[in-house]
Amino acid sequence: MNEIRRYLPLIGIFFLALVAAACAPQQASRERSEYVAGYGATAVAQGVRDEQSLLQGIMPPEQVRVEEYLNYYDQNFPAPPSDFAVGFNAELGNTFLPAEGGEAWLQIGLQAAEATIEDIRPLNIALVLDKSGSMQEADKMSYLKQSLNIFVDQLMPSDILSIVAYDDETQVVLSPQPVGDGEQVRRVIASLAPGGATNLHAGLMEGYRLVMENFSQEANNRVILFTDGNANRGVTDPDQIAADSLAYNSEGIFLSTIGLGLDFNDELLSKLAEQGKGNYYFVTDAEEMERIFKEEAKGLVQTVAKKVWLTLQLGAGVQVQRVYGYEYDLKEGVLRVQFDDAGAESTQILMIKVLVPGGEGAEQTFARASLTYEDVFSLENVELEQLLSYSYGAPSPYDPLVAQAVRRNATILRMAEALQQVGFLCQERR
Repeated sequence: MNEIRRYLPLIGIFFLALVAAACAPQQASRERSEYVAGYGATAVAQGVRDEQSLLQGIMPPEQVRVEEYLNYYDQNFPAPPSDFAVGFNAELGNTFLPAEGGEAWLQIGLQAAEATIEDIRPLNIALVLDKSGSMQEADKMSYLKQSLNIFVDQLMPSDILSIVAYDDETQVVLSPQPVGDGEQVRRVIASLAPGGATNLHAGLMEGYRLVMENFSQEANNRVILFTDGNANRGVTDPDQIAADSLAYNSEGIFLSTIGLGLDFNDELLSKLAEQGKGNYYFVTDAEEMERIFKEEAKGLVQTVAKKVWLTLQLGAGVQVQRVYGYEYDLKEGVLRVQFDDAGAESTQILMIKVLVPGGEGAEQTFARASLTYEDVFSLENVELEQLLSYSYGAPSPYDPLVAQAVRRNATILRMAEALQQVGFLCQERR
């Protein structure tokens, strides 16, 4: 592991955009790509040239989720106005276009407010922990315990916590109870020991059941699932696991997932977190795991806004080419996107590439942007608007990405797309 990580700076240079570090939801794809690339770099550095060794350093294209590369990086969007749960920032890559028209980029950034102590809802949370035999490898169990103790330190004494450990069987090692001074929780964590196979479904369902026992509309009801392997006992069909999980998500229990190593089902954990309105992480070491558990204990689990919708009324002739980050609906020049529920201090970003028609003159309407959401604490519906305009007369050669922040994020997107293309070419032996 240490030898692999020695070469990660070289990989970061090679991939250009993959050089910043930040904390954000849905970071697994970016982390996994860097980790897998580390294997390839090590193979090359050691003089290994056979195909199989080199392909270990190529990320399968379906596991490179382009939008996750954006969400991995710290965006530094301005804080929302006072008394607003969410603010949004809309910026064009260049407000000047050539007379013949051309490509343009629009960046929409959302920044959620920090939740005050008075606003934070109590937690009702279950940790569902993989203690299968593979957890005894590479000291995994010891740094899981270390991270869990740090997690406990972030909780309030009144937060409700339960812990489920699973291998072949499922065991409730801590029944739902207030954290208190945390001493009993730490004793339970210390007693965890690896052994057996991986009955992920049974563990997850037990975690949901325990949270449901103390479910409250006033609480933040959540499960955090941790695993380092594929489900190989009990219900193993990923579609069935996802369907059974969704039934609890629909009742208002959120789910975050954490995968360790490269042996777990990446697609399943990603899907579970997405439908559970939680976060999906990939971890390789103790430091990364500690950071993730700290995040889950703090702002990212405190929802400040729901039903977050963006509406763009596009200007005459503006044609959408690509929308990065979220599914969208486009009808008669109106583009609508539903963002995720906004967690305290979180950011979300949407990038749109368009074609703008030719013309002349100044102050042409690019789009009228409207953001609406429901404030979780006041229960009020909020609407924010911003008018975006552009002018003709851009100098030659035309650069659609003059704005530094937009250029940076467009570069990250292009690098993620390049990694996907590398994967496709390798699958085709090209």
